[in-house]
Amino acid sequence: MFRSVLLIFLIGSVQTVHACFGGFGGGDNADGSISDFAITSSPSLELSYYPLVEWTYPPPVASGGTAVTGLLNAGNTLDQATKNAQQTVRAVLIEALVQNNVQITSATQYDVSNMVATEINARGANETTHTAGEGVVESGVVVRKCSAATTPICNEDYTFTRIIRLKNGPLINGKQWKDVGNSFENMLTLRGLKFKDSIIVTE
Repeated sequence: MFRSVLLIFLIGSVQTVHACFGGFGGGDNADGSISDFAITSSPSLELSYYPLVEWTYPPPVASGGTAVTGLLNAGNTLDQATKNAQQTVRAVLIEALVQNNVQITSATQYDVSNMVATEINARGANETTHTAGEGVVESGVVVRKCSAATTPICNEDYTFTRIIRLKNGPLINGKQWKDVGNSFENMLTLRGLKFKDSIIVTE
């Protein structure tokens, strides 16, 4: 009888602990973010943003064509603009981890391969010569794209969503990872990046 009662008690205790911590898989919140109590060493961070000018590049000039003048991203290429984005994001992510006392090692990997540059002719917001398909730059960020109307209307949000992944990090809870995400967002904002939505940390 005593053994039966003890067994029932132990099973109940295990179930309670599992419910509190969400298991190692964790339960996601309504916004898709990781549960504060979930445990992971390899979170993903979803960024929805307006790109910095240096993260963009103009379309190549057609054979026999003339290069568009007055572009703020003139001279950028796909490779260079992608390198700009990936190097910035990787460096700032590491800075955010260090600021939050998250112990990283040589085995920790930072997958920023989704941070690919975007192709657009980027012009200053004060110009009156925007044509269809061109981007409008404010404070170093491409914020809008012009429509293909006869008289272009530049009111289309120029935003992108990219997911970066951290692998083989320390095994910590969702709350700690979200603190890293908040610091990461603040640091990127200080570097001029404009976010459409807050960074979402997932498993």
